[in-house]
Amino acid sequence: MAIYKVRAPAWKEKCPEFIRTSMESPKCRFCDLNEAPLAETRLFRVIEAKYPYLPEHAIAISKRHVKGIDSLEKEELDELLGMIGRIGRISEKIKFIANQGLAAGQSIPHFHMHIIRKFEENDRFVRLMSEGARFKDPFSRIILQNAGLYGEDVNLEIDRENAEESVKRIKSMFARLSARYYYMMESRCAEAPEKYSDVISNMVNERLGHELGINWSIDGKGTCMTIIPRAIRQKDADNEYRMGATELFLGLRLERNGNLSENDLGIWLERQERFHGEIRDALNRGRET
Repeated sequence: MAIYKVRAPAWKEKCPEFIRTSMESPKCRFCDLNEAPLAETRLFRVIEAKYPYLPEHAIAISKRHVKGIDSLEKEELDELLGMIGRIGRISEKIKFIANQGLAAGQSIPHFHMHIIRKFEENDRFVRLMSEGARFKDPFSRIILQNAGLYGEDVNLEIDRENAEESVKRIKSMFARLSARYYYMMESRCAEAPEKYSDVISNMVNERLGHELGINWSIDGKGTCMTIIPRAIRQKDADNEYRMGATELFLGLRLERNGNLSENDLGIWLERQERFHGEIRDALNRGRET
């Protein structure tokens, strides 16, 4: 897996302490928004990304305060899938992804989904940095295997026409993965293949009691959900790692320690505004039809 470096405007990278403090705070940034949304539906808002990965990056948040997609009600999931379908028609390169749980990189305990146009390797804001899969989580496959699933991820069929059944499927899968994960942690029993045994044994001992993290994505048609369980929590003192895992999902590692040139900043802002305008138009058209 190739890892890419993204040069974005000079926002500080979110550190482990920042993420932990944000997750534990009784205040919720998304419940107390001061800025106007880019667009909104009855149950969701789309806002600018405070820490964008690329110019084409926005965030959908629920109006109701819930932590994750497995807490949505069927009306909310139905509306979310409809919103994904309308935005997905802009371009098949747009991705809809989210981090749920501290270990997966969730930094605000309120449902939010990242809307990102997948980058090209020759994008002026992206350059190849490494071929090493630095962020690979060997625990992911083990959690799936312990849950009776196989592969690097699991796919769920979701159906807007039967949102109630889709909600049940999502809740059931999240609960299944969580139950097996906590059993593994509490029993210190990973039941791992031989080639993973030492790694998993160390991880279980070091991370006992930490919650399961899940990265998920939904395709642009709103018909298939991909789920990847996460267990790695990086040590606070190790600045080479982030607790966040969106870059795990995309193969990205971020750099926020430099300003863009005036020319590049202008290009960044132009692309950003164009993308935001496309989202506004897509959701407004959906409201009219």
